[in-house]
Amino acid sequence: MHIESSESREFTLGEFFGVWGVRFTPSCLGAYCNSDTEHLQVFVNGEEVTDSLQDVQLDDQSVIVVTYGTAAQLPDPIPSTFDFTTVSP
Repeated sequence: MHIESSESREFTLGEFFGVWGVRFTPSCLGAYCNSDTEHLQVFVNGEEVTDSLQDVQLDDQSVIVVTYGTAAQLPDPIPSTFDFTTVSP
């Protein structure tokens, strides 16, 4: 994603989903809410975020993965890097 703002500050994952009008709580993404077998999870650079999912900062070149589902449905491996040199300006 690309962010442009007249204000220089940190932006968060919660703000991103808020702009899109999508509910984003510690247990729900839109209509998808945690159940006995399916869970919302957020990973930053391959590491799971366990608190304050909404406060994850959108940093330059961070790899953020938002998943929902069973453990078997998770990407394997969880993406942790991206070759940003392949992206043209």
